[in-house]
Amino acid sequence: MTSISEDLKIQNRHGMPAGVLGLLDSFPRVSWDRLVPLSGLAAMWMGNHNWFRGKTESLCGSAGRLRGGLEEPTRFLPLFERGLGSLLHQLQVHHMVEDQHYFPRFAHAVPSLKSGFDILDDDHHTLHGAIDRLAGAGRELIHALSDPEQAQTHDRRGNDRRRFVQDGMIAALGDFENILTRHLADEEDLIIPLLLDRARDPEFR
Repeated sequence: MTSISEDLKIQNRHGMPAGVLGLLDSFPRVSWDRLVPLSGLAAMWMGNHNWFRGKTESLCGSAGRLRGGLEEPTRFLPLFERGLGSLLHQLQVHHMVEDQHYFPRFAHAVPSLKSGFDILDDDHHTLHGAIDRLAGAGRELIHALSDPEQAQTHDRRGNDRRRFVQDGMIAALGDFENILTRHLADEEDLIIPLLLDRARDPEFR
């Protein structure tokens, strides 16, 4: 992995550097609803990203309702466990395909964008750390809700163990969502215009 400067790391930046976004001027986001369906790969890319966004938003909402007492643990638990597992698995598979297949191909075909793909590669390492933290928080929450004894467990200050674990899950989800949202938007700004520009090129299908 090529190292990048601290200001370009996902937790510090507010978008991709202008030097790799030249094609975004030719294919701005306002045109994507019309153009993306014409490129099979771009449509697949946006479909995957929108699924990640929707699943993450759903999990955040469900965890918030549980914490607020608006959803029963017995109803929450199986849906949350399946939803979280599906999200994390699909995201890891998606990144593996990008890292091993698409990013090297695209960077080789368009060397001027290599620094942008280096940034996205660094993002993946940061995001996988957030995935690990989220998975750990998920396991703690599932254990706390599955074990009847946890309902009676308090710390030395008398705080409810289940509420503590729920707060940890909400914090982990929030951190994950912030990193994921930044990454997806920046990846789209680099890749979707490229796919639209090269829609007739077999290398980009």
